Amino acid sequence: PPAGPARPRFSLVHRGEMDLGEFTRFPGLPQTPLSRRPRHLVVRIELPLLPPGASADMRLEVVDGTLEFDVPGVYQLRERLPYPVEESAGDAKYNRTLKVLTVTLQVLPWTAEEA
Repeated sequence: PPAGPARPRFSLVHRGEMDLGEFTRFPGLPQTPLSRRPRHLVVRIELPLLPPGASADMRLEVVDGTLEFDVPGVYQLRERLPYPVEESAGDAKYNRTLKVLTVTLQVLPWTAEEA
């Protein structure tokens, strides 16, 4: 067995509705970059080693653009997210049968400071 917590397998999916306005430019309007930024990031974390009842010990947060996930002594994940997200909001659901945690995070809109 590995020493310390394991790094879980995870996947990251970009999700969002397309808006035609994001792909067009109109004469006379300020020229802002065309955004290809998703509306949400969906992180799916696989937790096959999670013992029954350990889901109560999960810690999940986003700090300075990094997803931090821990189950003491079992799992640890630190992953930089590709877009800034609303760090104080999000949704997490744990499927006990599949042993998968699905986290949905709202991506912040593009700002001129990012240029």
